[in-house]
Amino acid sequence: MLKGRVTVRRVFFILFLSVFTSMLGLGIVGPILPLYAEQSLGASGIWIGLIFAGFGISRTVITPLIGRMSDEKGRRNFLIVGLLGYALTGLGYVVAGNVVLLTIIRFANGFTSAMVLPVAQAYIGDITPKGKEGTYMNTFMISLMVGFAAGPFIGGWLTDAYSFSAAFYAMAAFSALALALVVFFLPESDELPFSRFTRRAKGEEGKNKNLGALQPSMREAIRDDYVKAIVIYRTAAGLSRNALVSFLPIFLAGKFLASATQVGVILAIFLMVGAIVQTPMGVLADRVDKVKMLLSGMGFSAVWLFITPFIPNLTVMGVIAFVSSLFSVMAQAPALAVGTEIGRRYGMATVMSLYDVAIGVGMVGGPLISGLIVDNFGINMMFYFWGVASAVSVMCCYVYFKRGREKYAAYQGSS
Repeated sequence: MLKGRVTVRRVFFILFLSVFTSMLGLGIVGPILPLYAEQSLGASGIWIGLIFAGFGISRTVITPLIGRMSDEKGRRNFLIVGLLGYALTGLGYVVAGNVVLLTIIRFANGFTSAMVLPVAQAYIGDITPKGKEGTYMNTFMISLMVGFAAGPFIGGWLTDAYSFSAAFYAMAAFSALALALVVFFLPESDELPFSRFTRRAKGEEGKNKNLGALQPSMREAIRDDYVKAIVIYRTAAGLSRNALVSFLPIFLAGKFLASATQVGVILAIFLMVGAIVQTPMGVLADRVDKVKMLLSGMGFSAVWLFITPFIPNLTVMGVIAFVSSLFSVMAQAPALAVGTEIGRRYGMATVMSLYDVAIGVGMVGGPLISGLIVDNFGINMMFYFWGVASAVSVMCCYVYFKRGREKYAAYQGSS
């Protein structure tokens, strides 16, 4: 356990390093799993969709429960169980000899995932000072972005140089390292005097005449218009992103004869650029109208989906990946800041779990719907479909943000 003077900066660094390491392991698998399923196991488009959807189904089912329990009982033990599960499922991918077993292992990986990122985000929310939500949460998200950015490149290189199994072993090793960091260095949030989790547990948060007692409430959170808007945004982003993660490697290999390493480079560009601009976008979100920033990023992101089938070569694909990453973070940064502010009302992990459920819906629907589209209409139609869906989500978010603006102003005044 961590000894000596514990500060916000030290806890932040431990969480940052732990999530980075675990996401590096998970990111290694991303670009190679559809190739492994298709080339080694003979999976069809719908089976690839099911393999990826299994992760999202299990994660979506358990995340709200984990979020609620984490708000009531603390964060650390959930992180430990989740990271242990990451390491074990990484080894499980090695022994998967058919698409059914691979789908089951991916399903189990989803359960463990529900205990890592949303719980870690809630922990960061507990220690974030008022007025710094965008800066803290988006700086923390660099751990995820850089991990996923470096992961595809490492996974592609290991696959080309050695084998698919080498990449899966690497995932298990990085997850085990993250587990060790949490076990030996991370304190529980209720042990920290500067944690909002601690103050809530001791009853020191008080009440607000407009908002009532600051107690975790999943039911109230679901009814909130701003929460609805954030969930719609995350669902739409999750659907399109997971569709791309599932089928972009196949699109690149089919159209440009790209190798696993080249696929990893394209995905790494998208994620690394996002990591670089994550903190500046978070600072910007603390200073400008968060809703306008989020809607603008969503709108630009919808456009690039339409133009992807017209990309002539891998170089242009790399440029498109660069630009689309900027738009993606332009939407994500204010969404995280808004979620952190609202989390102080309903329970940090309660709100973050809803955010994560939306991601889980994307993990389920994106690959499954895309698999059906690819098998029946071709891969280009998949990009057009998600472009339209993204545009519709922008309009829905606008409606809910407009309805919920007055109540959101009360959160900002009391958080």
